[in-house]
Amino acid sequence: MIVYDYVTLAYNQETRENVLIPFPLSETYIEMMGQVEQKEKLQFKAMIGDDIAGFITTSDKDKNGSDIYIQAIVVSIKYLKVGVGKVLLKFIEQKIKKAGYKIVKIKEREGSNVFYMKSNYVPYLYIYSPNAEVAAKVKNNLLSGMEFVDEYEKDGKYVTKIDVLGEPVCKYKKYFSSLDDSISSEYIYEKNLTKRYSFTWKKSKKMI
Repeated sequence: MIVYDYVTLAYNQETRENVLIPFPLSETYIEMMGQVEQKEKLQFKAMIGDDIAGFITTSDKDKNGSDIYIQAIVVSIKYLKVGVGKVLLKFIEQKIKKAGYKIVKIKEREGSNVFYMKSNYVPYLYIYSPNAEVAAKVKNNLLSGMEFVDEYEKDGKYVTKIDVLGEPVCKYKKYFSSLDDSISSEYIYEKNLTKRYSFTWKKSKKMI
């Protein structure tokens, strides 16, 4: 089942904040976004006047059932730097939490990672190894500034999850690739909707 909706962006003079006002979704928009049968998705668009200022959509839920990925956040060039992405992200987080999900995840995207961290998403490095031996090599060769979080098998790969303590730098990915050329990795940004973060964002010159 796909849940379709969209929102209008307005400005509240009293609070001096952008607010979202729900409206019925047009058939044109449903067609534009596409449909996937028997999948669970949330899709929203932000309107400023008659313009589509941006949209956001989730992918299917994770296999453990308590996590869900944000698949895309797109903002029109015309409305960059006015808070559209921030408002959409906050809005969909509320919907996701109400639907019973605990963790929201976003895969790294060039040019967007600073935005995720400012929105209190914590970067984790996920390392994919072909077998247990290589996974053990990863776990035994963590660098200073890294903390082991978890390991498990998924889709035929051994997955090692590492907390990089707010520093998602390119060199970490290159380092693990140098340990074994069969290793692949990616940063995934996560937010736990059941707790408040004491996470402090800081920008690194070496960030992706």
